[in-house]
Amino acid sequence: MKTIVSSIGTTYSKLMAFLLFSFISLQTFAQQTVTESVEKTTVEVTNNPQNWFANNWLWIVGVVVFLILFFALAGGSSFRRRTTVHSDPVSGKTVTTTEEDV
Repeated sequence: MKTIVSSIGTTYSKLMAFLLFSFISLQTFAQQTVTESVEKTTVEVTNNPQNWFANNWLWIVGVVVFLILFFALAGGSSFRRRTTVHSDPVSGKTVTTTEEDV
């Protein structure tokens, strides 16, 4: 039984090593350079007032609205429940009290 388990382990190790080296060789083939002529284009970036993300005041308004919605929805209710557990080590009794604030 031990020889079967050890042979499975070595077979698995050999298979993993084979796959690892196969992927490494595939990766090296994928890195071969191909010579092609590439046209260079120049992009001119200007501060266009029509782009909403270029205006800082819109970002500030968006963050404020997000924070208001987040705190309004995640605030929870005013209902609180408090549970206290007291155990007596001598008698082994446990007393649980729950207080609810409305």
